[in-house]
Amino acid sequence: MVRAGTPALAAADPGTAGRSRPTTPLTVRTVSSFAEFETLAGPWNDLLARSRYDILFLHHEWLRTWWSVFAEPHWRMRVLLAHEGERLVAAAPLVRKRNPGGLPRDVIEFWANSHTFRTDFVIDRDRDPEPVLEQLWKHLLRTEKGWDLLRLKDLADENGSADLLRAIVSRDAVPASKEELVETPYLPLDRSWDDYFRTRSKNHRKNMRRVMHKLEQNGGWKLAVFADAAAIDEPLERGLEIEGSGWKGAGRSSILSDARTAAFYRGLARRFSALGLVRLFVLKLGGKDAAFDFCINYRGRVYALKTGYDESYAHYSPGQILQMTELQEIFASGESEYDFIGPKMKFKTRWTDHLRRHWTLYVYGRTVRGRALQQLNQRVLPVLRRSRLLRRLKQLRGR
Repeated sequence: MVRAGTPALAAADPGTAGRSRPTTPLTVRTVSSFAEFETLAGPWNDLLARSRYDILFLHHEWLRTWWSVFAEPHWRMRVLLAHEGERLVAAAPLVRKRNPGGLPRDVIEFWANSHTFRTDFVIDRDRDPEPVLEQLWKHLLRTEKGWDLLRLKDLADENGSADLLRAIVSRDAVPASKEELVETPYLPLDRSWDDYFRTRSKNHRKNMRRVMHKLEQNGGWKLAVFADAAAIDEPLERGLEIEGSGWKGAGRSSILSDARTAAFYRGLARRFSALGLVRLFVLKLGGKDAAFDFCINYRGRVYALKTGYDESYAHYSPGQILQMTELQEIFASGESEYDFIGPKMKFKTRWTDHLRRHWTLYVYGRTVRGRALQQLNQRVLPVLRRSRLLRRLKQLRGR
């Protein structure tokens, strides 16, 4: 087994006891230039480390990589920073997008897309979040005019920001709704591997043992773990080629099928491996790479960002074998959680019963399009979802 790298950062205390009362007024300003945002790495990550919700997708390196790859010319950066004197106490990585047509046309969102799986505000855990969120909202109302929709995707239930902000905006008679529940599987690493594995279904355990026995009779297997910055590039490229060789490549949904997506994951690997936080797990069968899982370990949580397997080894279930051997390794490493990332799927729920709930918060602007979108989301779509005809059409389309 190949072992390398430095340990992940220690978990931050999520508690909120002992919140201090502000001694100076809270001031909010907007950062609109990427050059200025790049200078904020130190204070931004310091705030994140002492925030209420310290997650990978809000780290400055993640955000900087995301913007540099995905930002479009018509986007306008709207990063909100709240200070108490010289101390940064809150931040919101927002962007304003203006599209030439459609409904809505003018949208404010977090820096996120299909490669970002959780978002939120960054707020000092020693501060009461409600007045801080209210100050950020008031600043947005005062400085941004004419937007149709404030759409904040993938806010985790466990942090409560969606409900809190919806209550805040309602005081200004601005309508809002919480929509689009997404459940993401995760696995607490709070016991031994053997105790955990006994919680899985009898059939699943039997299948895993059967396939492992089959592998042992046909040359065996090996789990390689890569973490050193100097050693990541080559195995990562092989992993990306594996992902692009099967149905994802044929359907043009693999990382390598899109230049920007490939640049994003390569950028993440380069920047986070330099911090000692990347773990690339590779399952080798007969000396060849059969499956891979690209992870980042941050604050005791293992984020499984991208996985894939060589379909020529499908009869050995390489993805599931990798998952099992990788989890055995992680259970022994002292991490606190394995985050499967993305929506609930059967290949994930074989390994866990725990689900993290996420919502999208829609705040409707005081524009014609904003009011039309509110009617669509709150009146028209709920009726359609209950429609027997619509359900029948979906059934027919699925045949």
